[in-house]
Amino acid sequence: MSFSLLLKNGDLGLSGTSLGTVVNAAKLQQDLVCAILTPLGFEELHPEFGSVLEEDLINPETTVIGTRDFEHAAALVRSELLRICQNYQAQQIARNEDDAIKFGKPTLTPEEILLRVVSVNFVAAEDHLLCNLTLEVGTNTLEVSIPVST
Repeated sequence: MSFSLLLKNGDLGLSGTSLGTVVNAAKLQQDLVCAILTPLGFEELHPEFGSVLEEDLINPETTVIGTRDFEHAAALVRSELLRICQNYQAQQIARNEDDAIKFGKPTLTPEEILLRVVSVNFVAAEDHLLCNLTLEVGTNTLEVSIPVST
């Protein structure tokens, strides 16, 4: 099993008097949010990590999401979310292979493995485009909601 430090509003979160952690589906969700909010190429050693949506979410007036073209915005968001999920799966596969060599077994549990993207759905609500990402994780599904201003 792997874990990440808990993030709350961009800062490290506490659990009592120590740093909090997230595991399983909560870790997967936090990892995907971090990938969405990190500018693509920001991580020098991982240039494929991040998203082109980061600028759209932070500064929507000057980007494609700032337009009123919901179909165009939905297509951009859908393709970027699928790319991020594919990269995350590739990272998990590489980690499992490395762990099997180093430790003689994979260390990821089924609850934290992204199996597939079930759906990416959008709902236009006034001046917002709401994105609902449904993922198959282990034996469960995980719903991730992403509000996108337009």
